[in-house]
Parts: sequence; C-alpha cells; structure tokens
Amino acid sequence: MKKGYTTIELLMVIVIIGFFASIVMPFFSTTYDTFKIEGAYRQLMQDLRYAQQLAISRQVPHGISVDDVADTYWVYRQNPSNIVKDPATQKPLIVSYATGKFAGIQLVSTTYNFPTERIEFDSLGAPLVGGTITLNYGGTLTRCGRVSGGITRIINIESVTGRIY
Repeated sequence: MKKGYTTIELLMVIVIIGFFASIVMPFFSTTYDTFKIEGAYRQLMQDLRYAQQLAISRQVPHGISVDDVADTYWVYRQNPSNIVKDPATQKPLIVSYATGKFAGIQLVSTTYNFPTERIEFDSLGAPLVGGTITLNYGGTLTRCGRVSGGITRIINIESVTGRIY
C-alpha cells in the first residue's frame, strides 16, 4: 500500500487556503493604508516641529512651504528658496508625496497664509498665522476641490502658542 495524497485532497487544501486568504487580505490592505497615512502625518508633524525648533534655536524665521498641486513640501530658512538640510541625510529637506514611501498621499488643503501656502515660525516659535494642513490617502478629488473617501488626517497649528497637533 503506497502512502500519499490524492488530487481531491490537494484541491481541498488549496480551496481552504484560498478561502482564508480572501478573508484576511482586506484586513492587511486596510492596515497598510492606515500605516501609510499615519506615517506621512507623523513625518509632516515632525518637520513642522523641526522648523519651529530651528526658528527658536537660531533666532531666524523658519517655516514649511507647501505645493499642494505637486503634493510636496519643504523646510526653509528665512525665505522659501533657502531650503534647509535634513539632519539625517544632509540633503535638502524636501518631501514629495508623488513618489517614494509616501506615494499616493495627497496634500489636500491648507488654511493658512493664502496664497503663499507656507507656515513660518518666528524666533519665539510662534507661527505668523495658524491654520490646518489636510492629508488624504485613497480618496478621490471632486469638482469642488474636496476629497471623497479614503483616510484623512488633519494637522492643526495654533496661531498664538505655536502648538502643533
């Protein structure tokens, strides 16, 4: 008598594995989306705080300039064309959501200092104006400029205190 598996047994195992995979896969997809938007949100908050700390320590205005059309932002010193270096890589501190690990994240809107699209901190760490920055992942942009669906995170910058949350 030979030992082994029949074709029916192998097919049943494949069907069972496929069934469980179809149940588990949506969970991993949702978790990945959440991690991606959360990473972009935390990175932007960290860069805002970095610009704020540079303004305090160097006693010179620093800020973040946002290009929401290209889904890019950068940290600058005194004027938006003077981009500071990333302390970790020593390259210009420019973050693009068009490519790389944050590809697909949208800088949906900002509500501060229109039309210059930047938030600048003075030597005390207070922004010249407060406002919000809205990030979205997986949503679609409607005709009126709003985002429908996806995961949205909002960063608030208080005008007087400079609190970022």
